[in-house]
Amino acid sequence: MGNKLKDLFTEEPDELTGIIHFANRDSYQKFVDKMDEVYVDGKPARVDGIKSIQFNMNDGDNQYQIEEQKHIKQVIVYPYQEEINIPIEFRGKQEQFVFHRKILQDKIELVTPVGAIVEVLIVLDTKKENVRLTYTTYDERAKDIQELIYAYERMFALIDSLYAKDFNNDEKNRMQLYFKESISYFQRLEELSMSLGICIEPALIKSEKDSQGMIERLYLLCVKKRKIRSNDRLNSISEVSVMECEVGQEILTTHIYKEDYDLFNKKVTIYTVSCMFNAIVSKIEKDKEGTMKIYFTDSDIKPMYRSYSAHMTLQEAEKEREGLFDCIDQYRDAKKFLEQFEEILENK
Repeated sequence: MGNKLKDLFTEEPDELTGIIHFANRDSYQKFVDKMDEVYVDGKPARVDGIKSIQFNMNDGDNQYQIEEQKHIKQVIVYPYQEEINIPIEFRGKQEQFVFHRKILQDKIELVTPVGAIVEVLIVLDTKKENVRLTYTTYDERAKDIQELIYAYERMFALIDSLYAKDFNNDEKNRMQLYFKESISYFQRLEELSMSLGICIEPALIKSEKDSQGMIERLYLLCVKKRKIRSNDRLNSISEVSVMECEVGQEILTTHIYKEDYDLFNKKVTIYTVSCMFNAIVSKIEKDKEGTMKIYFTDSDIKPMYRSYSAHMTLQEAEKEREGLFDCIDQYRDAKKFLEQFEEILENK
């Protein structure tokens, strides 16, 4: 009676066990061999020759059969694994990075749960006594850029946690640089998407890698509202109805251009206001109707260049052009794209 009362109030969980019935002794031996293979390489393996599997529940002194599967189509054996947590310092507080641990014959593997945005594999070779960390990123698994940034920041924190603060080697530096630069890029993409009024799907980010230079230029223009200088030249202006100028005269020309982009499967249109500096009139042609075509050149001392800004609507661009001389120095003194982009990265 005393044992029965003890069983009623015990907090120990019931134990689930199983009994495997094999077709013959050879099937049993093949099962054992497969288990040995799984223990060595850690990969799941299919086994045949199993007639039935019986599941029992143990609650102390008693055992009960709760189920028996007699129609076995396929059995796959997996290495035993358990969940462990590695503490990380993340966004100013302590969090846990979840792994599944597999203890095999010559190594111990830590692997992130299936479906992680950043899959991590840490392998401890128990014979050679060395550790290898590899990772694979799956940006398409993130529902938005915020979730992508979150996953990459946690990975950066994990690397920081695994290595001592004063530890410095090429592998650690390479991994941290990759995630730091990726996080910074994703943050710029998020800002750009808000400025352009579009939604950027994480699955499309890698496919636009070849367009990153253009994306960064749009970031400077549309998010940071910078003026950018380029080495573009103006050869001529056609169909000029009214323009007082003469050969040898240096003039300032302004234009509004409409630019269309296919960005992350979205159509985007911006309007650029351009100023052409150091353009010197080299020739003037005039037809019978009084329409002129003006040709330009420059000098070695003062080479021609263009500075431009970007605007989301034609009305904004026209307003900028009308008040251009109030901010002409911003255009005249504008820096080139790479110089400004490097400044942005340094301040991140």
